[in-house]
Amino acid sequence: MEETSNFSRRERQIMDAIFELGEATVNDVLERIEDPPSRTSVRTLMRIMEEKGHIKHKQKGREFLYFSCRQRKRAGRSALRRVLKTYFNGSIENALEAYVTDHEAELSSEDLAAALRVLQMATTPGKAIKMNGDHVNGSNASHRDVVNVNTAA
Repeated sequence: MEETSNFSRRERQIMDAIFELGEATVNDVLERIEDPPSRTSVRTLMRIMEEKGHIKHKQKGREFLYFSCRQRKRAGRSALRRVLKTYFNGSIENALEAYVTDHEAELSSEDLAAALRVLQMATTPGKAIKMNGDHVNGSNASHRDVVNVNTAA
């Protein structure tokens, strides 16, 4: 399966809609795309994306419901790598600086504290990090070495 970095702008918009909803009809996608193309164009793009293995569909009544073949988290990591490479020359430091100094980001002190804990744990050998219950790193740490970071407010 191709990486999301190979998606066209329209394909990314379609994937964004599908990830937002979990599953989506062509009409659902059209409602979420800014300056959308024709319904036929979206249907064609979704058929092509299905042929490439990015999405699948199931029939519900007269409509097709499309869903992603990739987990949202995996797709998000791929997208983040693409953004870091494209806009920040691969520098996490530059990306973090841009984000935390952006007034529209509306970061709370709890958000910053959770980010700090993740960064501190990432530099601690033998520790595993769980964000909201999901493992972030692939450590073989025992259950007592796992640090939970809950980012939900």
